[in-house]
This record gives sequence, C-alpha cells and structure tokens, in this order.
Amino acid sequence: MEPLKGVRFVGGYYPSAAGSLPVRQVDGRIIFDLADPQRLDVGCGTFFGVEEKIFQQVVGLARGGTSLARQIGHFEQIEPFYSGISVLRDGSVIGPIEFFFPVQQAVF
Repeated sequence: MEPLKGVRFVGGYYPSAAGSLPVRQVDGRIIFDLADPQRLDVGCGTFFGVEEKIFQQVVGLARGGTSLARQIGHFEQIEPFYSGISVLRDGSVIGPIEFFFPVQQAVF
C-alpha cells in the first residue's frame, strides 16, 4: 500500500489472541495461507518491524561501537494513510499483518 509499497522491514508478528496464523515454509519461502473469511473467531496478526536499511545501521552500531551512532539515518516523514498502521521516523512500523508479506529470511 502506498506510500510504503516496496519498502522492506525486518521484524515479526504476534498472532491474534484467538488463534495463530497459518504459516508454512515451501521451497525455502515462508508462506502465509489465506485466512478463511467466514471464520469470525480467529483474528489477524499484528506485524512489527524496523525498516531494513535502518536495521542494518543499528546492527553495524552494535558491532562497531557507539562511534557509529551519528551515522544512523531516519525514515522519511510520511503523511498518515491508514489509521491501523503506525510508522515512526526511527523506522519502526506496526500494523495488521495482511498489509505485509514475507520476502525472505535474512541473516545480518
């Protein structure tokens, strides 16, 4: 969804309290199975994460020491576009899992 289309985040999700998300791995890819839209007792999950480039900078800071702290960038200010998604300038994001999909598992 614009304006976050194509932006990659490193993070994870919390399943809903009523159930868990149907997730499986196929050919090395993580797949979220389609939810049954008629089943009302299972809610969606919540994704949380940090924009990928900022996450890499924080990893570099952790490995290289505090002298690199001034090099950490910030996420561009974006106008609110949907009340269920929160994006902060530190690169953190939280929102309904259906707005995010897994691209790959990465090792930093």
